[in-house]
Amino acid sequence: MRQEKILIVDDEEIVLETIGDDLIEAGFDVKKAKNGIEGVSQFKQETFDLVISDLRMDEMDGLGVLKEVKRLSPKTPVIIITGYPSSKVAKEALLLGASDIIMKPTGFGEIFKAIHQHIDSSR
Repeated sequence: MRQEKILIVDDEEIVLETIGDDLIEAGFDVKKAKNGIEGVSQFKQETFDLVISDLRMDEMDGLGVLKEVKRLSPKTPVIIITGYPSSKVAKEALLLGASDIIMKPTGFGEIFKAIHQHIDSSR
């Protein structure tokens, strides 16, 4: 059985490690990127079943990652995670095609549930 491949994009090392390790333990194939530019570069080189991206990052933010992922692969689900809730940004992310917006800090259960929901619906 093929492992679902997930790309995590976040400029906080602790977030990359925590979410990444939890997803690996849950059986996913996980790649990590330290910023939006690196994330988009990895996305261009490999195929992913789902992308999780932080919203606020230097150089290229989560909306930039979302736009590029959707331009390259419109059906790939993108989950935006953020510690800075804003209805304006959330609405913009949803209009750009985000599958979900999850507020930090969050438990792994919420992320895990969203991943399964969006991977299952994209099949």
